[in-house]
Amino acid sequence: MAVHISTGRDGEVLFCKLCNVKVLALKRFTVEQHISRKKHTQGVERQKESEKSKTQLLLTDTKKYIKVDIPNESTLRKNYVELCYNNTMQKIRDYIENKKIWVNMDEITDVEGRYVVNVIIGTLELENDGKIFLLHTDVLEKANNSTIAKIFKKVFLKAPYRVQIFKTIAPGIPLPPEPVLTRWGTWINAANYYCEHLSNIKKVILELEKNDSVAIKDAIKQVLNPSLETNLIYLKSNFGFIPSEITQLEASGMLLSESIKCIKKIESLIQKAPNKIGQTIATKMENVILNINRFKIVTNISEMLYGKGTRGEDIPEDLTTDDMTYFKYASITSVDVERSFSSYNNLLTDRRRHLLFDNIRQILIVQFNNAI
Repeated sequence: MAVHISTGRDGEVLFCKLCNVKVLALKRFTVEQHISRKKHTQGVERQKESEKSKTQLLLTDTKKYIKVDIPNESTLRKNYVELCYNNTMQKIRDYIENKKIWVNMDEITDVEGRYVVNVIIGTLELENDGKIFLLHTDVLEKANNSTIAKIFKKVFLKAPYRVQIFKTIAPGIPLPPEPVLTRWGTWINAANYYCEHLSNIKKVILELEKNDSVAIKDAIKQVLNPSLETNLIYLKSNFGFIPSEITQLEASGMLLSESIKCIKKIESLIQKAPNKIGQTIATKMENVILNINRFKIVTNISEMLYGKGTRGEDIPEDLTTDDMTYFKYASITSVDVERSFSSYNNLLTDRRRHLLFDNIRQILIVQFNNAI
């Protein structure tokens, strides 16, 4: 349940909007005690009733114009979601019938701690990049870090006065980026950011009161570390180009030959990175590519689509000559699965946490494939 509180100046005082009072947040017990008080619980109930009244008023006004009864959300969920889902799945079947397809899947951990896997399919077509569909989403039993970026982001998260100090000392510089755990290009972007703005970031961090929080103490320790500057210079100069190449790979409608070319460029530039760290990373990437048999296959097919090379031993015998012509726009990334996860996260709001996963699955597939 939402508590309806907002962060105060120093992150240690909360303001309850329902009760219009400040609450000390040094101890969890103090906050829980306030939440359990009669005044607060009554405020929560009043807000729920207010939201319910607004919804009823909206439905009443809508019914006035459309002249029909509007089913409540429970009726829609029980009787119509499945119909829409089945209709969507039938449209997908009709479209991909007799077409060649590719399949991609990936998993995330959602806000409820579930390991969720999404399955994406797309059509392979000669004249264009085909259509992409979310075919299935499901929960797994189990799915198969910290850097300066995380520390700095924590320093400025929910601390308005610290943000103000940042904007005063470093005007015109954006706030530190927040890397996404499963998207390692965002971590390199963060390293690029700190390399470009290190002197200003250092001034801001050293201006903060170290006793305010553990995060500030950690950040001060990091900016005073003599090796930080060297590490950031090394990361940006040797690997700073990778995020832009990833962005290029994520573009829709990219030719297979262009995707392969992009991967080869990344591999070539990484091999030039000096010292043992660079050699380790280069070796890791080389081994990953060598061990992905599918990459060998699509590289071979890409060469033939370009009018070069011959059929290699790795290409399956049941993949016909005509089949390979449909690989012209084949995708080699999981970006479409990532987009489906964005839709999933948008769907799973605080007010939808109690939905059965079967209902989540059906709603997500209908929404994601609404362009059919």
